[in-house]
Amino acid sequence: MKRVFQWKRYLDWKDLTAEEKLSVKRFLLIPVYAYLIVGIFNQNFSLIVLLLIGYVLYKKFERGRIQKK
Repeated sequence: MKRVFQWKRYLDWKDLTAEEKLSVKRFLLIPVYAYLIVGIFNQNFSLIVLLLIGYVLYKKFERGRIQKK
């Protein structure tokens, strides 16, 4: 059975297996990556929305011009 809550075990870093160390690193870096992604999204929100609107309009107009023979 896989251990889920093993904080006391994580404190003994030297005793962890390579797979457990990798799991801990991933778990601890998720909030950092999420913070960076949310920060970038908040700074560039209007640009992202503008690009999405432009993409949707481009696809809409492109469908009307192409005709199958």
